[in-house]
Amino acid sequence: MIKKCMLIMAFMGLVEQGIAQEKDSVEPGEVFLTGSMKLAGMSTENNTESIFGINLGIGYRVDDDVIVGVQVSYADYQTIMVYGDEFVLDNGDVEQFAIGLFSRQNIEITDRLSFVAREGFMIINVEDDDDSQSSFAINLIPMINYQITNTLGVDLNFGGFNYQKISDADFSLYSLDLNLQNINVGVNLNL
Repeated sequence: MIKKCMLIMAFMGLVEQGIAQEKDSVEPGEVFLTGSMKLAGMSTENNTESIFGINLGIGYRVDDDVIVGVQVSYADYQTIMVYGDEFVLDNGDVEQFAIGLFSRQNIEITDRLSFVAREGFMIINVEDDDDSQSSFAINLIPMINYQITNTLGVDLNFGGFNYQKISDADFSLYSLDLNLQNINVGVNLNL
């Protein structure tokens, strides 16, 4: 729990830093920071599920509309499900760590609003109480970006295409998801 609180405080500090460093315009050669956080939970009489995740990225603005960079991700999943009196699913504590590359292409709609195509490649390691698995993932995520100031912006993600290949397994996971009922919010800073 302390680790989660520290990550939340670091995320909030990142946002405050961006507000404090206001600039007149965005220029090539600048450092770009991006991040998002996920907290989710579900609890019924017999079932409990909780998810905590944080994603951070640092990039370099190649030109006005293109950013390339490195991203890291951490997630913690816990699920307990009871089916009748006989079967209990308890996955314990599952942790996921990922590192990879990303790029963003901005298509300006207005001076503050842009459509963003974000591509990423990540190497993922998942560990639970029993074993560890590794995989790689490729994704293409459409976003809407609103620049609150020239330094601070907000991204709204509403799905995307995701492909994941799990090593030591004979299957792959993929999804094409344009779900407007599940919108993710992220923050980005131009320094």
